[in-house]
Amino acid sequence: LRENCPVTAIERGGDRLHVVTAEGVVAAGQVVNAAGAWGGKLAAAVGEPVPLRPAALQMLVTERLPPFAEAVIGSEGHKLSLKQSREGTVIIGGGHEGMVDPDSGMTGLCQSKVRASLATAVRLFPGLRGAALVRSWAGIEGMVEDGLPVLGASATTPGLVHAFGFSAHGFALAPLVGRLVRDLCLGQSNNVALSPFAVGRFAETAEQPGMN
Repeated sequence: LRENCPVTAIERGGDRLHVVTAEGVVAAGQVVNAAGAWGGKLAAAVGEPVPLRPAALQMLVTERLPPFAEAVIGSEGHKLSLKQSREGTVIIGGGHEGMVDPDSGMTGLCQSKVRASLATAVRLFPGLRGAALVRSWAGIEGMVEDGLPVLGASATTPGLVHAFGFSAHGFALAPLVGRLVRDLCLGQSNNVALSPFAVGRFAETAEQPGMN
């Protein structure tokens, strides 16, 4: 485990992949590109561009409240996700975006959208009115143009598996994705059709003039 050690390239060398990092080269038989909002850069470096943008998704946490919600709740037509922890705090999200600098990894909150997020939550759950907001943050997520993750083996670099761009659905999909990535690395079959998520689905778009 190497923290704060950026990967700059993935290169094929004989029967191994060479992961080029700020601290030297790491050789491996199998490599998984699970770099989230930065996964597109690594994919592009091996000739597989993906229309992905980084987004800073805002999350808000209230003080502890009496239990009222046992499930994760969303609302059709509103930017809202809401769940209550065992301790009673209420976690509010829904896709309101803040500011992000992907190069530094720094994010910032957009206060008008914080207020909009709270207003939506209170309108649908009046019991939240007057609850204190105890903390907030924005996490960086990779948003793919078509809203689907990039999941599957690289077509240009044998031994490389892509698993990024989950477009705000990563927590829900993680248990299944972990098993699928394991199977891909071990060459094992499974009954999940991954072709809709293949990195190659963007190749035709990327080759058109004026497209990135």
